[in-house]
Amino acid sequence: MTHASQPRVPCGPGDPAIPLITLALVGIGLVMTFSSSYAVLTGGDGTGDTYGLLLRQLSAGIGGCGLLLLLWRLGPRAHFNAAPILLAVSVALLVLVFVPGIGVSANGARRWVRILGYQFQPSEVAKVALVLWMARVGSVQRRGARDYQSFLLLCLIPLVLVLGLIVAEPNLSTALLVMLTSLAVMFLAGLRFRDLALIGVLGVAALAWVVLRTDYMLDRFERKPFPVAVPIEARNYQTQNCLMAFGNGGLRGTGLAGSIEKFGHVPFGYNDAIFAIVGEELGFVGAVGVILLYGWLLHCGCRVARTSPDAFSALTAGGLTIGLAGQALANMLVVTDLIPATGVNLPFISCGGSSLTMTLAAVGLLLSASRTAGLRPRGGEAVAHLDDRRGYRRAPVPPPGGGRGPLTPPRASSAGVDVRWGPPRR
Repeated sequence: MTHASQPRVPCGPGDPAIPLITLALVGIGLVMTFSSSYAVLTGGDGTGDTYGLLLRQLSAGIGGCGLLLLLWRLGPRAHFNAAPILLAVSVALLVLVFVPGIGVSANGARRWVRILGYQFQPSEVAKVALVLWMARVGSVQRRGARDYQSFLLLCLIPLVLVLGLIVAEPNLSTALLVMLTSLAVMFLAGLRFRDLALIGVLGVAALAWVVLRTDYMLDRFERKPFPVAVPIEARNYQTQNCLMAFGNGGLRGTGLAGSIEKFGHVPFGYNDAIFAIVGEELGFVGAVGVILLYGWLLHCGCRVARTSPDAFSALTAGGLTIGLAGQALANMLVVTDLIPATGVNLPFISCGGSSLTMTLAAVGLLLSASRTAGLRPRGGEAVAHLDDRRGYRRAPVPPPGGGRGPLTPPRASSAGVDVRWGPPRR
């Protein structure tokens, strides 16, 4: 099939389920942010700013929705062109964290910058920037040993630089999440399994070295044996009260604003541990409902990645979906005491302006990719079939005729295509 005879890729509003899920999660987040924070902000005497965190979260959500709509309307080619600029900006912001007068320190870590009166966390920008950059690199590489080496260098050099700056803050949990998401994108783009294993082992070894040299991180791992074998009284303070919150909630919960543990018992109950307050006030039913919403979003993101007609959109959708799902899973495992405590918050729901804004931006990119995905093909003709898109799921192959770039629709072919890096099989 020639390029001129390829089916026209439809461009619609995108997958309608994704904005519905997003609105539901953001709405739950705003309600639970107010419910879990007003008791702390009033200080028990009714003189505090009861609506302070809610208003901050609401303003971040409005700004994030504006960014979501902008990115939704822009096409993948605009995101493709902006990827190196966004990566450079994110690295510059990570460096500014360590500049006196700009970087902001809190709780023994420097993770924020304050510019023009606005404080935000650059690592949240870096999460999205790295996914876009690696999707760009993975979508333009061609077959051949030299191209594979350049693919590795173009992905690993920015990754190591960003990870080094995040670990130096220190923020080990975010660094680990960024590393796993980036490796997932590289693997989808064609990273060989043995190289994936080698990079993973080296990354884990480097993070282990950092843990051994950082007292508070080492203390978290030393106090984390197999959870079933440890009575609740022997666990750390936050873990004890998170588990008690789930126990208080039972099946149907205590009702909105009915939590007891949020009154100073669960530290950061409006942020990292907000899922425990959800379990207490909304019960097992509400907690499972939130989990199902994340599962639905994961399903929609994977569907967009599988049906996207170009490599860049597929890799972007896959990377962002893995990042969001992985972050939500990590937060829930921490709150239920299945892994050591981390600073990873719950996407959409935890209080945090930078996190909410960039999470909504990631949804905008996902929606933009879904606009051209083969979710509703026209005329009964599928835009892209899984067997015909192997080059886009793994290492992309050159388009027929050559020279059209990474956003060229895939070639429809019934013949098998060797999409591995290196020379084709004879």
